[in-house]
Amino acid sequence: MSFSINYNYSAAIAVQALNATQDSLDQALSRSATGLKVQTASDDGLAFAAAEQLKNVVAREKAVLDTIATGSGTVGQALQNLTRMTKLVQDMTTLATQARDPTLSATARTSLQDEANALGNQYDSIQTSASLTSGTGVYTYALDFLALTGAAGGTLVSVQAFNPTRITPNISFSSVGNAATAAAALVTLNADLVTGSARLATAQKAFDDAKQVNTALIAAQNKSIGALVDADMGEESAKIQSLQIKQQLNVQAISVANADMRVLLTLFGA
Repeated sequence: MSFSINYNYSAAIAVQALNATQDSLDQALSRSATGLKVQTASDDGLAFAAAEQLKNVVAREKAVLDTIATGSGTVGQALQNLTRMTKLVQDMTTLATQARDPTLSATARTSLQDEANALGNQYDSIQTSASLTSGTGVYTYALDFLALTGAAGGTLVSVQAFNPTRITPNISFSSVGNAATAAAALVTLNADLVTGSARLATAQKAFDDAKQVNTALIAAQNKSIGALVDADMGEESAKIQSLQIKQQLNVQAISVANADMRVLLTLFGA
């Protein structure tokens, strides 16, 4: 091997090795810091594109969850109010049955009427917030489960509009006959409320089922994204330690290569 004072080939090779080691170390440190092995398309074009597509699906499905929450909240509140209204109607039915007693005094009948009016007022105050009304007579929530039905498909949860009947001033206990009429009307109203509650309970379950399916879908998509782009932290940790040792060896190699140049001085008796 000949020596040259203009170019140290051994040192140049050692520097190239150090630069390559540093690049690999930087990449491993970046993966360790971000938890991602694929951060840009330059890392892995196919994996990056697939992950981005799945991220779009997840974003869309999260929007569906918002729709589910809106529908479920609306139906849940109405169902809660119907439950309260049904209890009030049942209490009024009990009062109407008592008012059918022909032996009641006028004072007792008036007392029952006042109590029924108070319950009726509570019922009417709840009735507006319990009503579900729309121009088409039905609420329709579009739930687009991409992985289940395809990008153009979707699932619908429909809630039939329901507007329970108001009570006051239709309940009168002024006579035995009026009390009997009121009792019959309250029994009919109670049946309507029970039917409406069952209808809303069915819709509520549909929303709950939709939420479970959608949440599971999002979890599956996130798992797929992770398989494509997430870094193996154990592997990256081991790689960093290995590269740090290699980096030190590269530095020592450069030092040795530079030291070889001193041999030239001995040719001149230095």
